Order: sequence, then C-alpha cells, then structure tokens
Amino acid sequence: MSERTLNDPVFGAIVGEDGYWEKQDLVPFLGYDVDVSITCGSAAEPDDAQRARFLQFLEKRDQLKAELEEAIFNYYQEVYENYQVIWDEVDENAAEKNAPTLTSSEAIWTLIEPSAIGVLPQDPTSVGDSDADFDIQWGTSWDVEHSLLVSFQDWKILSVELY
Repeated sequence: MSERTLNDPVFGAIVGEDGYWEKQDLVPFLGYDVDVSITCGSAAEPDDAQRARFLQFLEKRDQLKAELEEAIFNYYQEVYENYQVIWDEVDENAAEKNAPTLTSSEAIWTLIEPSAIGVLPQDPTSVGDSDADFDIQWGTSWDVEHSLLVSFQDWKILSVELY
C-alpha cells in the first residue's frame, strides 16, 4: 500500500498506511513538541478506543510528570554507572556531562527529552505480546543511539526500557 492522508475527527491530519499513522501536527508535552504515532494492529485506521486514549492523554499529560520522573529516575539509577564507563572511554569529562551521578529525581529532567508518543491498539490481543496501550519515547543524554521507552496500560507504567 502507498502512503495516504486521512483527516481523523480527533487526531486531525494523519499520514501513513493501513495499520500505522503519524499525526501531521506536533503535540505539546512537558514543554516540548512531540510526534504522535498511531499503531492500529489489525485495523486499517484508528478506532474510537484509540481516539479516547489520545484525548485522555491530552487531559492527563501534565499529571503524568511525577510518575514519569520517579520511574525514569529509578531506571537511570540502575544503568548510569555502566554508561559512565562508556562515556569515560570517549572523554574524561563526557561521563559527568552525559551520565552524571544524580542525587534527586528532579535532576533526571536535565538528561531526557520526550520525542514521541505512541497510541497503541487498545485490545492487547490485536498486535504483539505487549499489554501496553500507550507509550512515550524519550531521547537521553546517556544513550544517544537508542530511545528510552515508557510503556503504559490504563495510565499505569508497565515498563521503562531502551528501544
């Protein structure tokens, strides 16, 4: 199939092909403008459940900050020492800049930037083996080759992992 444009009643102009779409306009989130992707699974176009999940995100986006901060900070605490070793091999000052030791969860915001949100199929049996129905991708200072993916189900964080 070739790429086409749809005018969705909630997402607005979306471009893609059956099963995967991207919103034409960026969406504000935590002070950044992020991309929106819609994965439809076996459906060709976004469904009402996905539209509802996106509208919920628009209502909840500022309320997610505290939970995201804690989850990403905890993940970072588990991995940053490995990244310090890698960055030290690049330059002796690179580790402190890209993978510093953090003493508070609030400091994590200096190392990450949201890049995209994903509205996933709302029926977990429709694609893959994940129970996630929404995710947020982040760029990080400590791993510039991968994105950090925070996956949700019913607005509870399921996982924080590299993608």
